[in-house]
Amino acid sequence: MEEKKITVKNLSVNYKTFGEGKPLLVLHGWPSSSEKWVQVSELLEQKGIRVIVPDLPGFGKSEEPSNAWNTDGYIEWVREFADSVEDLQKEFILLGHSFGGGLAAKFAVKYNQRLSKLFLV
Repeated sequence: MEEKKITVKNLSVNYKTFGEGKPLLVLHGWPSSSEKWVQVSELLEQKGIRVIVPDLPGFGKSEEPSNAWNTDGYIEWVREFADSVEDLQKEFILLGHSFGGGLAAKFAVKYNQRLSKLFLV
């Protein structure tokens, strides 16, 4: 596991990466963080999957937005995050859990050309 920081939409964002291979972006639920996905990510990395799990803005070690975001604000944040992380700049798998599942579903409708698969948990 490697923990990294990146700036997206003028917010400092924490994320974890695991393994090598086909990229999988995990969007956690409310109120959670990337920390809850460590064990699952370690299992997936053994299967040749590159797992990327950000702390969504306002969660875990990521900075909180200055004003409340609606779902569309989070969707655009996910797009910008994917554009900023090299492994996600091409087609990737998206997994969303709980609140992250809602974001993943809406992202898939708006940006389906970016995804090879979608998992809602």
